[in-house]
Amino acid sequence: MYFIFSISDLITVMGLTWCSKVVLEVLILHLLFAVYSCRPREQFLEELHLISLNSRHTLAYFKFTIISLNKSENHFNFFPNALGRVLNAYNVTELHLSLTQGLWRSHIWPHYAPTEPTGAHLLATFQRDTAERTNTNWNRLVHSLSGLFCASFSQIDSTRTVTPKYLLFANGTQNIFSNYASMRYGMLPSENVCTENLTPWKKLLPCKLNRGLTALLNPRRLFNAHYVSLAVKVTKTCQENNGQCLNWSLQNYFFVPIQQPCNIAFKSAVIVQVKDLKSSSISTLSASRVKVNGCNMIGLDSGRDLFVNELSLKMDDVYPVTSCLSRLPVLLNTHVLGVGFHHLTLKHRISNEAPNEMIVLFRQTIPWIIRVYFHTLTLICAGEKKSFEILHYEPAKNRLKPHYFELLIRVPALSVCHLQINFDKSLLRWTEYPPDANRGFMLPAASLLYYTPDFKVDNDAVSKALNFSQKNFDTFKQPVQVYGESLLLNLPTPDFSMPYNVICLVCTVVALIFGPIHNVTTKRLVLKHRRELGSRVNLRRLFAYFKRNNVECVSKFPVQEEQTN
Repeated sequence: MYFIFSISDLITVMGLTWCSKVVLEVLILHLLFAVYSCRPREQFLEELHLISLNSRHTLAYFKFTIISLNKSENHFNFFPNALGRVLNAYNVTELHLSLTQGLWRSHIWPHYAPTEPTGAHLLATFQRDTAERTNTNWNRLVHSLSGLFCASFSQIDSTRTVTPKYLLFANGTQNIFSNYASMRYGMLPSENVCTENLTPWKKLLPCKLNRGLTALLNPRRLFNAHYVSLAVKVTKTCQENNGQCLNWSLQNYFFVPIQQPCNIAFKSAVIVQVKDLKSSSISTLSASRVKVNGCNMIGLDSGRDLFVNELSLKMDDVYPVTSCLSRLPVLLNTHVLGVGFHHLTLKHRISNEAPNEMIVLFRQTIPWIIRVYFHTLTLICAGEKKSFEILHYEPAKNRLKPHYFELLIRVPALSVCHLQINFDKSLLRWTEYPPDANRGFMLPAASLLYYTPDFKVDNDAVSKALNFSQKNFDTFKQPVQVYGESLLLNLPTPDFSMPYNVICLVCTVVALIFGPIHNVTTKRLVLKHRRELGSRVNLRRLFAYFKRNNVECVSKFPVQEEQTN
């Protein structure tokens, strides 16, 4: 779970594992909170990483880990029972979902933990089965997760779902991954994140809401961040694979104290980046000290300075610190060229700041409402037109499925590549527009998948140096996934106010016509004789008399007026 504030913070909420190990990772990006997992016995671990960025922001990264070797499919001790039953019911072997608000600015903020695209995105891998059964399980899964996490995952239908095909290996080779036949991926780039989404995440933790590091997840503080991301990652692996001047405090950051520890947690720690490991305020703490590639880190274990005494450091010891983190070598930016609704260009800028060539796997999902011209797809690197080593394209079908691209690209060292394709905007049926049609449609963010050099400093390297990491996963190097911007496109939109105006006009006309017609059809006209109108006739004669005779007002004192004259 990640968050970024004015002095920014980050959180990742949870990682869990069961039976053949299951790892659940919950992320909130911005104050940055994170959850990772895996340990050979049933245990629960907590970590909090506080990192000062070079843009006057602070990264707070929460890491919660649960490991369970329970072989029962419907009984869990630490792992959330509701989520476990859903995964078992639909034969899910891997799950990754996220809800993100804001954009992680990779060109400004360094890389320390995984980032997520704007909006909602869901990736699930099912046990090998027929395509029909896999699609059925996918549809049922999105509806179950929608209710479990109070999100709109149920809107991910066939028009927003794709099937990834290729896998990128660390040595740059590629292959068609057999498990990808049972993998489904969907996105809702316009989904919002709010407190209703945070509460289900906190309930996944064994200590629930107000114990341990979970007590620091204050919604009023977190949702004031520049970037907020909630994510859950679940992975099943076989058990046989185990052989692999102002005081600075947590309460000042989160506006809430830690009142009680989480007794279930095997380890609960806060990891803070400091300026000097030999500072006076740090030397009094019973903390682990380590230096990772120039980054000074301290780790405070539970039961010491974290819960017994409130963690308090001098501001000079925490901020500012020398920037020891670096940005990712390959970045992605996306924008649209052109004006109007026709002859537009979708352009991706892929920049490589590394001194060597980088192999990246480009992926993008484009809704069917965008008319893409595949023959205009071009790649230009350093002014030269390049060819694709792998090009996989699934064309869209109107109201059935989106466009999907997978491209393997070799980006030269210290160069920029431009990937572009032409498209047109289409006119939809009036029933296919969202409630706020004039706002536009969100285009899902494109992504790059690649492997970074080993010298990179991130949360895994720091946890390993402080002996907080799970060694079972150290042998499996995971690629980095970078996302571009989610674009807002304005499609041709009809005047939806016209029906309202017509309704008002018709109702007014009907009301005006209904009154006279109702009077004519419900009332009777009756003739009356002049004798019955005697009093009214005399009154009319009196008024007529005064009109015919001009009555003059005579003064009461005419003699005095003459004398005066």
